[in-house]
Amino acid sequence: MPRDTEEGTPHQNLAELRKEIAGSEDLEPWQREVDGLFHAIQFIQKKARGVEDGGFGRDDIFFLHKLVINDPFNLHNAGVLRDVPVEVRIKFNGELKKSAFEPTAVTFLSEEFNEFAHELEEKTQDLSSGTSVKDVLELAAKVHHDFIKIHPFRDGNGRTARMLVDFIFRKARLPYIADWGAAYDEYKEVVYRIYSENRIDLLQDFLANKLLERIEGIQDTFVNKSLNNVTFVDYLNRRCKEVLSYLNLV
Repeated sequence: MPRDTEEGTPHQNLAELRKEIAGSEDLEPWQREVDGLFHAIQFIQKKARGVEDGGFGRDDIFFLHKLVINDPFNLHNAGVLRDVPVEVRIKFNGELKKSAFEPTAVTFLSEEFNEFAHELEEKTQDLSSGTSVKDVLELAAKVHHDFIKIHPFRDGNGRTARMLVDFIFRKARLPYIADWGAAYDEYKEVVYRIYSENRIDLLQDFLANKLLERIEGIQDTFVNKSLNNVTFVDYLNRRCKEVLSYLNLV
């Protein structure tokens, strides 16, 4: 994949990135976050649809993080590995808890991140509509788990991890999770427990249930609007049965 002189900006240089997020200077921080996620979703969709070949690699992660952060005042801090130690705390159900893992030390960060990125690109290379739901869920959970544990950036790690899950789902022609925010406490509790209890299966089940909700919602839309697309409906039904089977509901 071609790279510019700016590390982690493979698809456009910083001047072009500033142009893409132009207007963010006038937004409140929460508005910049929403705007950044919008641009990040567009990037994910483009990659997942095969407009750009291959899996999701190291430079893609850097670029995705730049979009997620969407801070026109500190672009030099976006898409750049942290150079300071961090402590991860997770707040859910009104309680702030220290995570049960220590993020990767700065000394080893570059090496571990590069290994993670290489494996991510390799594993996402051949994702398609033929990839089983079981394989997709296991990969998505592992990618999220490993990325959060490494915690490569100063900020925006959670948002970037969720976007990586979205990419994996979309590359496998599955709907992305729509309610990360609506179920935020539930999500945060799961993230806390997968490390404290060493149970990545909790995240797999969480993703499976959210995927099932999305598929059933899309199915209802087709029924309610009498949309006639037999091929797509059959595909949804097949994927739905896979999820139900994974959750031992059939």
